[in-house]
Amino acid sequence: MPTPGGMSPPSREMRQQMEQDYQDLLGILPKAEAARLETERKLQNTMENGLLEQKQELGSQLGPMFQDRRQQLLQTSPAERVDQDREKLGVGP
Repeated sequence: MPTPGGMSPPSREMRQQMEQDYQDLLGILPKAEAARLETERKLQNTMENGLLEQKQELGSQLGPMFQDRRQQLLQTSPAERVDQDREKLGVGP
């Protein structure tokens, strides 16, 4: 049955493939990037599926983190961020 957005949830096979793709991605990312991605995924899961108390606690922790990220984005250009990502991954321009 489609959700209110009009799309059906992914099939079990599709979810398994997405999880495998995610694990493959974690395997090739630098450790710091993989850890950041894993943390963001846990945060998203808690916000979507957690108890109200968990969501409130997480929300109080996220405010400063998002503010720091916003400041970093405001202080750098997209080109600078691309260059920073390339440096992290060890690839040239």
